[in-house]
Parts: sequence; C-alpha cells; structure tokens
Amino acid sequence: MVKDPDTGKRLSRPNPPDEWQRIEAPQLRIVEHSVWEQARLLKSQKSRLASHVKRPTPYLLSGLLRCGCCGSGLSVHDRDKTGKTRVRCSAVRESGSCSNRRILYLRDVENLVLSGMAEELKDPRLIATYVRNYNRERERLAGDAAATRTRLEAKRDRIEGERQRNIDRVIRYVISKDDARQRIAELKEERQRVETELAALEEAPVPVALHPATLDRYVATVDALAETLANHASAEDDRGTLIDDFRALVHSVTVYPKGPREGFEIEGGSWLHYSGKECSPMPATIVGHT
Repeated sequence: MVKDPDTGKRLSRPNPPDEWQRIEAPQLRIVEHSVWEQARLLKSQKSRLASHVKRPTPYLLSGLLRCGCCGSGLSVHDRDKTGKTRVRCSAVRESGSCSNRRILYLRDVENLVLSGMAEELKDPRLIATYVRNYNRERERLAGDAAATRTRLEAKRDRIEGERQRNIDRVIRYVISKDDARQRIAELKEERQRVETELAALEEAPVPVALHPATLDRYVATVDALAETLANHASAEDDRGTLIDDFRALVHSVTVYPKGPREGFEIEGGSWLHYSGKECSPMPATIVGHT
C-alpha cells in the first residue's frame, strides 16, 4: 500500500516479483500434486489446438444458428416431454428485445439444412458448372506445363549438344580425354536432372465428361451422405471428424420465421438458401458460393 501525496489516499500497488515471498503449503492442496501436474500438461497441450477440437460441439449446428429478425444466436430453450431439443432466439430470453417468439425443434432445422444441402449438391446445373470450371483450371495448368516442357526440352537439347561437342573434340584430339572427362560427366548429370523434371510433368489432361451413370452414382452418394450426417449428429458416443468436416462447409444458418403454422425459411451461409414447412422441405435456390 502506498499513499497518494496529492489526495492522501492509500493505493494498492503490486510488489515486483523479486520481492514476493513464497512458502510451500501442501496441507492446502485440493487434489494430489500428480493429478495437478497431469491437468496442467493436458491444458498446455490443448491450448495449441483449434477451437473446434478443444471442445466437441454437442449438436450439428451448435453456434451456427442465427435469428433472421435480429441476428442473435439461437440457443437451446428446453426439451419437450419426449426429450426433443427445442431452440429459440437468445435475445428473447435474455432481454426480450426481439419480436421472434417462435420455438423450433432443433431436429427439424437440422433435417431441413441437410435435405436442402443434398438438393443443392444434386443440381445438375451446379455439377456441370463444377466440371466446366474444373476443366478450365486443368487446361490452364496444362498450358503452364506445356511452356515448362518446351523450356526444359530446349535446355536438354543444349546440354546434349555441348556434351557431343566435347566428345567430338576428344575424338579429334583437340583436348585430352582427361581434360574432358569431368565436364562430360557434369553435363550427363545435368541432362539426367532435366529429364527427371520432364518425366514429372503431367500429360495434357483429358476433359471430364458428365456421364449419366456417373451422375446417378453421385446422387446416390449425396443421399447416403445426408442420411449418414443425420444419424451421426445424434450419436452419443465418439462422432469422429464427420461433424467437424460438415461444419467447415457451413458458415452460419439463419432462420426466418413465417406466419403461424407456416414453418420457417433458412439461409445457410452464402451457399444455401431454401424454405419449407418445419417437417416438409421445399426446393432450394442457390444464392451464392463461398
């Protein structure tokens, strides 16, 4: 404690660490020292992990739901008699500042997101756009590879030409074999390196065609993925990384309430937008891509 010379009040100031006095007090320990050290080690290890790894999310859309009226998050409100989780706008519960009084079943929101995502992924127009962009990028990379191949082939020809000239000079006794041996070996090694680089270059890509049978298999795969995610989200044991992979694709899910008994609309991030009844999703409409 120090006294302020102007006001005369006593003020607290922390002492420098070199003036601190420490004393062991094992009788005040709450847990055993070994347990304490293990906890500190685990805490230190987890401090370097990503936030989504430190604490597993309890639900598929935990932290992603937003109220379409005020922008606040949707949080768990309660569970009904059958144990189903229900959510509502957190601003209504905390301050009453939002007009959105709707209480929604979390499972309905999750199912609507998954079904809408599946419909969007199965849209042939989007698949065709992806294939077109994929082919365009492959053509660009192939063009870069072609320029690189031309440069390497010219370099290889120059090296081989110099090597042959040195060999010819030895044959004509212009220079001795001993004088040319090291340079010829260096040129041979350099040519081998260039040929290795040429072999590593990809061949010109073949354009990807959207075959009907491939599209059918893709659609079946998307349906299976949506079903797997729906079942995986409600699993009580270790859910692995599937949920984290899904959440990496979804920035946020905004829920817009409609009239009484008219369901709600959902906008997911900037890649997903569709509407429907609470238990009966309607066709989706893309509004953008992330």
